[in-house]
Amino acid sequence: MQLLITALVQCTVITLDGILRKQRRNVTRYTITVTAIQRAALPPLWETIDLAIVCHGSGLDDASAARALTIAQHYCPVHVTLAHTAVIHDAITTTGGTP
Repeated sequence: MQLLITALVQCTVITLDGILRKQRRNVTRYTITVTAIQRAALPPLWETIDLAIVCHGSGLDDASAARALTIAQHYCPVHVTLAHTAVIHDAITTTGGTP
């Protein structure tokens, strides 16, 4: 089941990175913190998933990163699939600011 969370993070960040690069944002790295809770009953599906993403780089601002994350949520098939059974909370912040 942990592989699903890993796939969610990878899919979300790859999609997010593609969107931010098309916007000509200079992202040098991402820091992701994940908290996920599974239900006790069988099958042990994920109930809640919290993703906290920090984008590091230059030319970044929270508003454009938040818009890119919203788009990424719709284009990431793992996110769309897990959203049917789990509540997914995504948060994004940036460091580096606009030059």
